[in-house]
Amino acid sequence: MNQLGSMKLKRSSFLILLAGSLIHFTSCTNSSIPERSLEMASDVNTLIQAESMNDMALHLADVYVNFLETIKNNDPKDTIYNLPNGAYLQVDIDGVIVRIKKEERSLHPRNIFIDFGTGVNLRLGNVFKGQIHVRETAAMSETNAKRTYVFSNLELNGHTIKGTNTRTYLGVNSDLQPMWKIDSNDSITFQDGRTLRWNAERTLTRVNVPSSAKPTDFDENVIDSIRYDATQQVSEKMKSMMLWDQLYSVYGVSNGVNADGKAFTTRILEGYPLHIGMGFPCYISGKCLLKEDKDLLMLDFGNKKRDFLLTITLHGLSLEYDSLDGNVK
Repeated sequence: MNQLGSMKLKRSSFLILLAGSLIHFTSCTNSSIPERSLEMASDVNTLIQAESMNDMALHLADVYVNFLETIKNNDPKDTIYNLPNGAYLQVDIDGVIVRIKKEERSLHPRNIFIDFGTGVNLRLGNVFKGQIHVRETAAMSETNAKRTYVFSNLELNGHTIKGTNTRTYLGVNSDLQPMWKIDSNDSITFQDGRTLRWNAERTLTRVNVPSSAKPTDFDENVIDSIRYDATQQVSEKMKSMMLWDQLYSVYGVSNGVNADGKAFTTRILEGYPLHIGMGFPCYISGKCLLKEDKDLLMLDFGNKKRDFLLTITLHGLSLEYDSLDGNVK
């Protein structure tokens, strides 16, 4: 397990927990529990990192699709009016090529192709390569409208992203908060050659709705949100993570095979949705269960404090884990 050598336990709390654990443990040795907890916590970190890369790709696709809506062609001399039906309107946005058939700009269903070519520097210095194909069944302001995203030869900073995702707009709840359902069937192959595969069903609810926002706005879909900012320095680990501007609550389940080849399932606990957002790349509250082999791990992300700490509990023993540096506090 990586970083076990740097594990630092608070002696007093650890001894109390370890003493209590003697009552509960029968099949595991005392020394194996912290190690196993950290192994599973590391697996969670890898999944969060992979999901964040996936979310960043989806967000970028939304940015470019929505940007097409801002392009006005009022002059009959403009190129689009001279194109025959079936021809593609092609727009170059800071090196990213976005294509759509002329007649599909105002029709549904429609298909939009986003091409990052051999590499484009985007926000926080992230480099995207490859293509995303987006199919939209209806305007995303309509309840049950769907966007399906298919990744083709897509890479983020050397990590390969494959899969298909479908986002369905569910309308607003009783608190007028917009909701989306996201179905994912994805894989990430990391630079070291390990591959993580997962299927997920998630429901996202935007918790804080600015008075100026449209009900169907998903995050900050403006072109400035993706341009490369060389002045903003972030760690390599954070560079590949999605920074959510608004605050969202997340419910759902997932299953798959982790980067070490072990099958897993996750489930967010009812009444304890995961929260993410407010300019922070990691979950800031909520609880979920991770089952891997015969072990069931509880993860508690705290109470909306923007830090990387989470409490992990396995077989009655709890440890406070820093998901950024991989150490026990």
